[in-house]
Amino acid sequence: MLVLHLKRFQYIPGQYFVHREKISELIDFPVDGLDLRKYVIGPQFADSPPIYDLYAVSHHMGGAKTINLNLNHMDIMGMYQLVI
Repeated sequence: MLVLHLKRFQYIPGQYFVHREKISELIDFPVDGLDLRKYVIGPQFADSPPIYDLYAVSHHMGGAKTINLNLNHMDIMGMYQLVI
């Protein structure tokens, strides 16, 4: 299992404060077969190469909070049906 956290903001130091700016770049990646072999340092095994398929996405938006209102929102999407 591989968990990736994509950074949404960059912090730019200013003269009196640090400015927070949202990163809006498009992230393009394969849903099946994300091949990380050229980025892995150390031994790799033929029976378990570092190749991953997307299983789920957790997408959080918001964060503004007031006394009586919480404007956070999270979407979680799965790629496969759970079989029990």
